[in-house]
Amino acid sequence: MDDGRQNKPTVVVLGQDSKGNQSHQNISIGTPYGLHHKGSREQLKRTKLYFEMVQALMSLGYRVYLTDVYKVWVCNPARLYRGIRLPKADRDEFLAILKSELSVMEPVAVVSWGNPSAAIVGKLDVAYPHLRFPHPSGAANGAWKKLMGKSPNYANKLAYWKSSVNQALAHNVSNKAKP
Repeated sequence: MDDGRQNKPTVVVLGQDSKGNQSHQNISIGTPYGLHHKGSREQLKRTKLYFEMVQALMSLGYRVYLTDVYKVWVCNPARLYRGIRLPKADRDEFLAILKSELSVMEPVAVVSWGNPSAAIVGKLDVAYPHLRFPHPSGAANGAWKKLMGKSPNYANKLAYWKSSVNQALAHNVSNKAKP
């Protein structure tokens, strides 16, 4: 959102990895959560929610940096939606890249979407406040229901998100860094 402010504080939203069903011959490049695609932002219900969550952060005056712990997703070609665990050397390399990203972005907070990314934030040993949320996807509806105490429908998730990030950022971010 261009409100004329140049020095907005940054919030990093961190996912686990970019999922896809592409074979190695057909690698696709995109943005986290498909937000480069207008249809993903405005029409596809599952990704529209991601964009509205990002917009909520921007409306609070933050710049938002979206990234994933692992920059690629490797799957078994026979089971396209089943990931393969990367070798430790590769996982360590991606953690080093993520640490570099965070040092460049200098966020006032890191938001993790999902348990895998939340576990990684705990391993990074960084001083940024960590706001842990279930992944916005329907696969995590059970975690959302437990967290909110009500139906994890689109409207309830978005309302809970807006209220929670507003409150958490107000309490966890120093006055100096607040917008």
